[in-house]
Amino acid sequence: MSCKKSWLSCVRISKMNVKFQEIAILESALQEQREINESLKDAQGEITAHEAELETQLRERDAEASQQKEELERLKLSQVSTELLCCQRDNTPLDKGQPNFPSYHISSVALQIIVGLGVPPNGR
Repeated sequence: MSCKKSWLSCVRISKMNVKFQEIAILESALQEQREINESLKDAQGEITAHEAELETQLRERDAEASQQKEELERLKLSQVSTELLCCQRDNTPLDKGQPNFPSYHISSVALQIIVGLGVPPNGR
Protein backbone atom coordinates (compact mmCIF):
# COMPACT_ATOMS: atom_id res chain seq x y z
CA MET A 1 0.00 0.00 0.00
CA SER A 2 2.83 2.34 0.68
CA CYS A 3 4.03 1.84 -2.88
CA LYS A 4 0.60 2.75 -4.13
CA LYS A 5 0.55 5.91 -1.99
CA SER A 6 3.98 6.80 -3.21
CA TRP A 7 2.95 6.23 -6.75
CA LEU A 8 -0.22 8.35 -6.31
CA SER A 9 1.87 11.05 -4.71
CA CYS A 10 4.25 10.99 -7.68
CA VAL A 11 1.32 11.22 -10.10
CA ARG A 12 -0.12 14.22 -8.20
CA ILE A 13 3.24 15.95 -8.15
CA SER A 14 3.67 15.26 -11.85
CA LYS A 15 0.20 16.68 -12.61
CA MET A 16 0.96 19.76 -10.52
CA ASN A 17 4.22 20.26 -12.40
CA VAL A 18 2.39 20.01 -15.72
CA LYS A 19 -0.19 22.54 -14.51
CA PHE A 20 2.57 24.89 -13.33
CA GLN A 21 4.27 24.57 -16.71
CA GLU A 22 0.98 25.29 -18.52
CA ILE A 23 0.38 28.30 -16.29
CA ALA A 24 3.92 29.56 -16.97
CA ILE A 25 3.39 29.15 -20.73
CA LEU A 26 0.04 30.96 -20.58
CA GLU A 27 1.51 33.78 -18.47
CA SER A 28 4.36 34.14 -20.94
CA ALA A 29 1.91 34.24 -23.87
CA LEU A 30 -0.22 36.80 -22.01
CA GLN A 31 2.81 39.00 -21.37
CA GLU A 32 3.82 38.74 -25.03
CA GLN A 33 0.28 39.69 -26.08
CA ARG A 34 0.35 42.71 -23.75
CA GLU A 35 3.64 43.84 -25.28
CA ILE A 36 2.23 43.45 -28.79
CA ASN A 37 -0.88 45.43 -27.80
CA GLU A 38 1.27 48.20 -26.31
CA SER A 39 3.37 48.30 -29.47
CA LEU A 40 0.21 48.51 -31.60
CA LYS A 41 -1.13 51.36 -29.44
CA ASP A 42 2.15 53.25 -29.89
CA ALA A 43 2.05 52.69 -33.65
CA GLN A 44 -1.59 53.83 -33.79
CA GLY A 45 -0.65 56.98 -31.88
CA GLU A 46 2.14 57.69 -34.34
CA ILE A 47 -0.21 57.11 -37.28
CA THR A 48 -2.81 59.43 -35.77
CA ALA A 49 -0.19 62.14 -35.23
CA HIS A 50 1.07 61.72 -38.80
CA GLU A 51 -2.49 61.91 -40.16
CA ALA A 52 -3.07 65.13 -38.21
CA GLU A 53 0.15 66.58 -39.60
CA LEU A 54 -0.87 65.63 -43.15
CA GLU A 55 -4.33 67.15 -42.64
CA THR A 56 -2.72 70.38 -41.45
CA GLN A 57 -0.41 70.44 -44.46
CA LEU A 58 -3.36 69.79 -46.77
CA ARG A 59 -5.37 72.66 -45.25
CA GLU A 60 -2.34 74.96 -45.58
CA ARG A 61 -1.84 73.98 -49.22
CA ASP A 62 -5.55 74.41 -49.95
CA ALA A 63 -5.44 77.88 -48.41
CA GLU A 64 -2.31 78.72 -50.40
CA ALA A 65 -3.91 77.44 -53.62
CA SER A 66 -7.01 79.54 -52.94
CA GLN A 67 -4.87 82.62 -52.34
CA GLN A 68 -2.91 81.99 -55.53
CA LYS A 69 -6.15 81.50 -57.47
CA GLU A 70 -7.51 84.79 -56.11
CA GLU A 71 -4.25 86.53 -56.96
CA LEU A 72 -4.39 85.11 -60.49
CA GLU A 73 -7.94 86.41 -60.88
CA ARG A 74 -6.83 89.84 -59.61
CA LEU A 75 -3.93 89.83 -62.04
CA LYS A 76 -6.22 88.88 -64.92
CA LEU A 77 -8.65 91.64 -63.94
CA SER A 78 -5.77 94.07 -63.57
CA GLN A 79 -4.51 93.17 -67.04
CA VAL A 80 -7.97 93.63 -68.56
CA SER A 81 -8.39 96.88 -66.63
CA THR A 82 -5.04 98.15 -67.84
CA GLU A 83 -5.97 97.33 -71.42
CA LEU A 84 -9.32 99.09 -70.98
CA LEU A 85 -7.65 102.14 -69.46
CA CYS A 86 -5.13 102.31 -72.28
CA CYS A 87 -7.85 102.02 -74.88
CA GLN A 88 -9.99 104.61 -73.08
CA ARG A 89 -7.05 106.99 -72.70
CA ASP A 90 -6.02 106.60 -76.31
CA ASN A 91 -9.66 106.49 -77.45
CA THR A 92 -8.70 103.30 -79.29
CA PRO A 93 -11.22 100.53 -79.96
CA LEU A 94 -10.47 97.22 -78.30
CA ASP A 95 -10.45 95.31 -81.58
CA LYS A 96 -6.69 95.85 -81.96
CA GLY A 97 -7.06 95.37 -85.65
CA GLN A 98 -8.53 91.90 -85.36
CA PRO A 99 -11.31 91.33 -87.88
CA ASN A 100 -13.87 89.47 -85.69
CA PHE A 101 -13.15 91.23 -82.42
CA PRO A 102 -15.93 93.73 -81.55
CA SER A 103 -14.99 97.33 -81.06
CA TYR A 104 -15.96 98.90 -77.70
CA HIS A 105 -15.66 102.39 -76.33
CA ILE A 106 -16.30 102.45 -72.59
CA SER A 107 -17.44 105.49 -70.62
CA SER A 108 -15.25 106.59 -67.74
CA VAL A 109 -18.01 105.74 -65.22
CA ALA A 110 -18.35 102.17 -66.54
CA LEU A 111 -14.59 101.84 -66.65
CA GLN A 112 -14.23 102.87 -63.00
CA ILE A 113 -16.88 100.35 -61.99
CA ILE A 114 -15.18 97.58 -63.98
CA VAL A 115 -11.77 98.43 -62.61
CA GLY A 116 -13.15 98.53 -59.11
CA LEU A 117 -12.40 102.14 -58.37
CA GLY A 118 -15.89 102.65 -57.00
CA VAL A 119 -18.03 105.71 -57.53
CA PRO A 120 -16.47 108.38 -59.72
CA PRO A 121 -15.34 111.58 -57.98
CA ASN A 122 -18.24 113.69 -59.35
CA GLY A 123 -20.73 111.30 -57.70
CA ARG A 124 -22.44 109.97 -60.84
